[in-house]
Order: sequence, then C-alpha cells, then structure tokens
Amino acid sequence: MDKPGQEPTEIRTTGFPELGGAPGGLFPKAPAFNDAANFGIAAMLAGLVNKTEAELTHNASTFVPTISAVSSARIDNPDALYSKIDPQHSDLHAYHCATTNEGHTTMTRELGEWIVNKLKEA
Repeated sequence: MDKPGQEPTEIRTTGFPELGGAPGGLFPKAPAFNDAANFGIAAMLAGLVNKTEAELTHNASTFVPTISAVSSARIDNPDALYSKIDPQHSDLHAYHCATTNEGHTTMTRELGEWIVNKLKEA
C-alpha cells in the first residue's frame, strides 16, 4: 500500500482470495462526487457519519473480478481467478466480456454491438 510522500507499506494477509491481479473491469470515478470512486464515496459517507473528514489514501479498488461479474466461479478459488472462463459454468444465460479492462458497466462499441446482435437473434 502506498501513501503519497511515504515509503510503501507491505501488508500480508492469510485466508483472503488472491484478487490483486485477477482479470476484471475497473471501477469508474463519479464526476458528481468530485471524482470519488468506490473507496472515495465510502470515505465521504464515513466523514458524514463521523462528522469529520476521512483520510482517503486510495480512491478505488480498481476492478470487479471477471469470474464474479459473469458468475462463473467463486472468487475464493485462486485457480478460477486466473483461468479461462468457461461459459458452460456461468449462472448467466448469456454474457460478453470486454477484450480490454474497462470501467465497471462502461458501454463500449464492442459490448453495444454484442447487445444489438443478441436483440436481433431474439
């Protein structure tokens, strides 16, 4: 973990999924909230509840693991986090993953074309 102007702090844990480098989409910033992302919004809410400004070191956790987004495996399975996704194991009827990391729920041309094609098939 890095704090601006300080040496990185190493944090070691046990019993947590190895999510750090897992494939997935990025969380977006919210322009309506001073570009706060998921942690930034949590810090703002904590500040309101505690009636004091919360220190925000990291604005976002940066991703949603793909296996979670398409409901294809449990995130506590390290092998599944880094394996190819098998559409046969998803709880979803149909899905399409972006070929590049994008903001969470970002509508791209690639995803839009997939949706339009699915609607044409229906």
